[in-house]
Amino acid sequence: MEHYSQIHFVGYENFKDIQVYEVGRQKCPPKHSYGPIVRGKFILHYVVDGQGRLCLRDQEYAISGGEIFVIYPEELAYYEADEKNPWRYLWVIFQGDKAEEILRQLGITETQPVFKSKESGTEILTCMETLLYEYGQELRTMGNMYALLQTMKNYFSMQKEHKTQPQQDYVQKIKRYIEYRYVEELKVSELAEHCGLNRSYMTKCFKEATGLSPKEYLLQYRMTKAKELLAGKDMPISNVAYAIGYSDPLAFSKMFRKREGMSPLEYRELAAVGGSVEKPVENE
Repeated sequence: MEHYSQIHFVGYENFKDIQVYEVGRQKCPPKHSYGPIVRGKFILHYVVDGQGRLCLRDQEYAISGGEIFVIYPEELAYYEADEKNPWRYLWVIFQGDKAEEILRQLGITETQPVFKSKESGTEILTCMETLLYEYGQELRTMGNMYALLQTMKNYFSMQKEHKTQPQQDYVQKIKRYIEYRYVEELKVSELAEHCGLNRSYMTKCFKEATGLSPKEYLLQYRMTKAKELLAGKDMPISNVAYAIGYSDPLAFSKMFRKREGMSPLEYRELAAVGGSVEKPVENE
């Protein structure tokens, strides 16, 4: 493909949050470079295909098709097309009161200037091309700029959810299982089997998310239920023990005192007269 360059200076400054100043595209010849250069505004490049390198803050980044790089205002930058497979890109120069905040929402900062967008490249490419083709209409250009940023934000959010969702799903599944079957004698191995996970990995995921091991969560949930029964129903304490999964009422009373700093009977009496039922927990 022959080399080309297309630049449109627009200077749309009527909006405080985002202002667009220039849009363009270029198919670079081998080793074609810019810089060292310092600009006064943000410049976002979307690499359609090919390869190149970006140098910022004594760091070098290898950039390839489907990726975005952003150079911040007053940042000394140098970028260069690959010798064998030079890049083709589109760009937009912008600034505004919300520009940096929006970029941070996309995970783009001065020290993290590259946005990995390969899986959503078609959508982002469409936004960039529309921004270029409709450059002569101010409101359309501003709308297209916001559409580009929103598309990037959607993709970034999707990536974050993709990384964290499996663990969140496992944790919710474990919680629901405990809360449904807390009156039974639950084993950690049973919880792991329910989720289809290795026991140690399941415990690790759960503790990272909740700060508690599955056993600790079960105990905490049982004590919460016990307090509800003690405060809300005239149920014998032995029955409260059975209702939350203890076959030995004495063992329940000992654990309750250890956790709550008072016996189940004392808790019930204080709750009945509307007194404070919060007491210091005894040292374990």
